[in-house]
Amino acid sequence: MRVNGHLFVGKNAYISDTTFSNVLKANRITPNADDSLLYFGDSSLVVNTVSHLIYPEADFDIPNPIIKGTGIGSPNITPKGDYSVAVGHRIKIDIVAKNSLAIGTGVLPNGPYLQQYIPNTIMMGTNSNLPTLFISPAGGPNTIGKVGIGTLSPAGTLHVANGNAIFEEKVGIGSSNPAYKLEVCGTIKAKEVIIETGPWCDFKLKPEYIRMTWQEKLSYIKSFGHLPEIDPGSEIENNGLKTTKNLRGMIWNIEDNTMDIISLQQENAEKNKKIDMLQQEIEDLKKAIILLKKK
Repeated sequence: MRVNGHLFVGKNAYISDTTFSNVLKANRITPNADDSLLYFGDSSLVVNTVSHLIYPEADFDIPNPIIKGTGIGSPNITPKGDYSVAVGHRIKIDIVAKNSLAIGTGVLPNGPYLQQYIPNTIMMGTNSNLPTLFISPAGGPNTIGKVGIGTLSPAGTLHVANGNAIFEEKVGIGSSNPAYKLEVCGTIKAKEVIIETGPWCDFKLKPEYIRMTWQEKLSYIKSFGHLPEIDPGSEIENNGLKTTKNLRGMIWNIEDNTMDIISLQQENAEKNKKIDMLQQEIEDLKKAIILLKKK
């Protein structure tokens, strides 16, 4: 029944001294014993005795008005928080969780209930007493709340906990139109970065590998203006630094130059031996000359 633009449905819904029916039926003449007070079809919409909503406005003549939440789904939902809504099966909204929304199910078929006890929040989950998705309240006008996946206390605008986040397409951070799998417009801080590459440069350390001579390296640098296996500066400035390619090139040059340094050290060691031998021969000759002079 609609009076002054308001519809009153439920047990003990009063206007003055008039009591209305405690059951509203649609598409069924006789309700089943376990039906809730309000249903359409085969109990697809449920409002049970602790889940009906009455607004205690001053112009209503309602003795002892009850403010509770609204339940939609099975009878096994108890939205006790004022202005709360529970949608699903085996859901409990605590009395302190005002203005909250819980969607889903508890542990099926008869396990713990999905619990909502945080006011002004939204949670969704199935087959658990904890939600998978949680949305915290915003801070007021022109603000937004935080979204938690696997957590009831998101620390950022989006907080994923207790699992992995998988993105099959491109992700942009500070970029609205990423061209790569991950595009970051800003600084990245990490303790370690692992880059998978193809064959590495260690073959240059094998004895059979023929390295460039120093003359060949000098000629290359004079001709191209940069080290072998490294992109030129203009390419990097225009198109960015290709980390894998240039890191491989840097290692190539480091290993090649290291082997050159080792070769130089070996040559120097051999020369030092020869110098020591020559110095010894000179000393021996000096002694022989002195002996000859004495004769």
